[in-house]
Amino acid sequence: MAELTTEITLEAPIERIWQLLIDFGLYPEWNPLFTKATGPVTPGERFDLVVKLPGMDPFPIKPVLQEAEPKSRLSWQSSMLSSAVLSWTFCYELHSLSPDRLRLTQRSSFKGLLSPLFSFAMKKPVTDGMKSLNEALKRWGEKGKVSCMKC
Repeated sequence: MAELTTEITLEAPIERIWQLLIDFGLYPEWNPLFTKATGPVTPGERFDLVVKLPGMDPFPIKPVLQEAEPKSRLSWQSSMLSSAVLSWTFCYELHSLSPDRLRLTQRSSFKGLLSPLFSFAMKKPVTDGMKSLNEALKRWGEKGKVSCMKC
């Protein structure tokens, strides 16, 4: 298994960042990595997601939501052909540092027969995409420029 990880400290309430992450309808407004998401935020359910890696055309996937632990963890998994060939698990982890400060960790892990090749070829675009998502969360979350209904 190959895993890519990024972290960022955000000066924002954990509730605001959590709401940005689960408000799929707002993704086109702020999220440069996952530019469109539709469907339920319900573990075990599939949803539609458009991925935009830097330097590549956007592509759709239909992951299964694995976890949605409020203000803590959101993860999904997508497979190509079958999980034995290639699966991609993406996870956000939120860790409260104080009432208005948190650390966000993103993890992308790849498993399956093609994972060594995929990880090698996609390391830079996936890592760059995760970093751009971090910066977008910083802009949207820290400044309070959030228009999601629950924020």
